[in-house]
Amino acid sequence: MASNRQRAGDGSRQQQAGSHSKQYQIENNYFHPQTTLGKLLQQLELELENETTTSGKIDEFEQLMHFKTTGEFVGLEQKLKAGERLDLLEEAEDLKERIAKKITKHENIESAQRVYLYLLEDVITAFKYKVIPLIKANESHSVIDSAIKDNIIDPISEKLGTNSLDLFPRDVEGLIYFLIGNCHLKWG
Repeated sequence: MASNRQRAGDGSRQQQAGSHSKQYQIENNYFHPQTTLGKLLQQLELELENETTTSGKIDEFEQLMHFKTTGEFVGLEQKLKAGERLDLLEEAEDLKERIAKKITKHENIESAQRVYLYLLEDVITAFKYKVIPLIKANESHSVIDSAIKDNIIDPISEKLGTNSLDLFPRDVEGLIYFLIGNCHLKWG
């Protein structure tokens, strides 16, 4: 049996499903479980509503926004070519540009920086432990693509749900190419 509580003054409700242990906060028609990401998305909604901005950048966020400066710069095309994945190049460049624009649009909102930092770090971890081993084992493109979808795109998209940043599954895929292009991930 579900119970509903309404907090006075802000028009939001909290629901807790009887057999589910996750608590959900309903804000501006967006549903976010009370997880780290859910709390960050909730904070983002408040900052967007209040038009709160910052001129500062979170250090870790700032590092991921720029090219990693170790060794010689190798672009996305060269990395995909080395990984024998030039079949992804056109879409990868489009998705990388698309997500870069979305990140730039909200980079002056601290909670947006935190959301993107969380997502980028999540992508890095999943890619490192679930995808790189398959690439190194010379698995087929279809196996690697399935691993990306099953271990990165689908779970992160599910965590995001409907969100104030208008991030969709293809944007999550764009985060992969953004990180590869900025030398934070290697294809292989």
